[in-house]
Amino acid sequence: MKFAPDVITARKNAVLSAAAALAEKKYRDRERAFLCDGKKLFSELCKAGAEIRTVFLSADAEERLLPEIARGEEILGRELEIRRVAPEAFSRLTEQQAPDGIVSVASFFAGRHVRLAPGETPAAPAEGERCLILSSLQDPGNLGAVARSALAFGAARLYLSADCADLYSQKTLRASMGALFRLRVTVCPELLSLVRVLRTAGRRVLAAELREGAVPVGEARLSPEDVLIVGNEGHGVPPELSAAADGSVYLPISPEAESLNAAAAASVFLYLQREGER
Repeated sequence: MKFAPDVITARKNAVLSAAAALAEKKYRDRERAFLCDGKKLFSELCKAGAEIRTVFLSADAEERLLPEIARGEEILGRELEIRRVAPEAFSRLTEQQAPDGIVSVASFFAGRHVRLAPGETPAAPAEGERCLILSSLQDPGNLGAVARSALAFGAARLYLSADCADLYSQKTLRASMGALFRLRVTVCPELLSLVRVLRTAGRRVLAAELREGAVPVGEARLSPEDVLIVGNEGHGVPPELSAAADGSVYLPISPEAESLNAAAAASVFLYLQREGER
């Protein structure tokens, strides 16, 4: 471990301020880095081989957390830069009421997470790679929960529209519990072109929605090659995407319930798709 010689005590310290600024998307995008709050996410960063730039450690949690940092260094095979911070200054880095006392600054997963430029055509996924499309999923908690379910049920890639919640917001990261670090993610400004690419590659694309012509998911006989589109929490799948897909499927639910949460619905679809593979 490489400890800086001083303990940061001032809330306006320049190093601390630069890290705290990463709570805002514009600074994350500029620095190509993000904040990761807590012991669990630190551990997941290490397991995923992340480029961890700095670890901020609350001075009152140092003794308790040093073994965790040592394990992380062993996994990564390198020393980490540690900055000790007085507890009153450390609060600038966290949104938690009862923080663990460790916040990491890590670089974007450039090889795993890709944002396409407008007009850029996405590449087809690898053969056998299970995928899910998320259109305008704007709640970071939902995005993180979908990522967690995708990893649990064997999906390897998420395709996101450009207006989905930010991958690296603290709420998204907490909800994903580190799953986003293991998934390949492609942010596509134009999902219509993605649907065309997928269908040309022989993938069946299905919109998850209840509309005229939609069939119960059990009748669709999902296969691992199928790609589902999950839409916005309030408005569902855009009509143009629905029209471009091969069809629509829905989850039969109790008539007493209006609908399922987007993340819950995506999780059920992913589970059923995995079961269809067996």
